Amino acid sequence: MARARLSTSAEAALGVLRICPNMPADVLAATLGDGHVVSTQQLLRRLELQKRVQRHVVALPPLLGSGRVTVWSVRAPRDSDGRGQKRDFEGTPP
Repeated sequence: MARARLSTSAEAALGVLRICPNMPADVLAATLGDGHVVSTQQLLRRLELQKRVQRHVVALPPLLGSGRVTVWSVRAPRDSDGRGQKRDFEGTPP
């Protein structure tokens, strides 16, 4: 199954998340220069449906507010038998 072509915004978001995984949506929006956090959250949800990113809810330590925050990362590419494959920085197998 061929993947749909990504928008410029989606490619930029994936590029940042490859370098800086586990990033909250509001931080990603600020990094990308997007003035609307909701737009970035919608983009991340679309990428999640395409299985390109994954989210994790993490607990913050008391020093940072003792709350929970959702962080986003690029999903590891899968090889033919469904297991994650180790990749180098550019995303190609070593």
